[in-house]
Amino acid sequence: MATATAHPKFNLISSEHVVGAKVYDPSGKEIGEIDHLMIDKISGQARYAVVNV
Repeated sequence: MATATAHPKFNLISSEHVVGAKVYDPSGKEIGEIDHLMIDKISGQARYAVVNV
């Protein structure tokens, strides 16, 4: 199971900590897990996550 962690001095997170992370609906029910992230090549920002349900 992946857990999201970040380096205390930088606002960065490794993709290995995001892929496989569980995804929950607003009521707290598990609905799937993150399969991969789609990242904007220009800005470097994650635009959305693809979720396996």
